[in-house]
Amino acid sequence: MTYPVTLGSGKRLFGEGTPVGRLEMIDHKVTDKGTVITRLRPGGDLPPYPPEAPIPIMSEREIARQKRLADGTW
Repeated sequence: MTYPVTLGSGKRLFGEGTPVGRLEMIDHKVTDKGTVITRLRPGGDLPPYPPEAPIPIMSEREIARQKRLADGTW
C-alpha cells in the first residue's frame, strides 16, 4: 500500500492552514524500472476518528523521530 505523504522543508507544496483531506488516485503507471507514477486529486474530508477505536501508541523510536522533525534535525 502507498500512503501519499509530503514531508520536509523548503517551499511549501500546500499553503499554510491548508485543511487535511483525502487524496483519491485517478491514474497510475508503473515504468519499466519499477517507478510508480500516480495522479491524485482531492478526495474529500477525512472521517472523524471513531471514539471506540484504540488509542494509537507511539514507540520510543517514533517519539524520537517526531522530536527530530520538530527540532529540524532530521
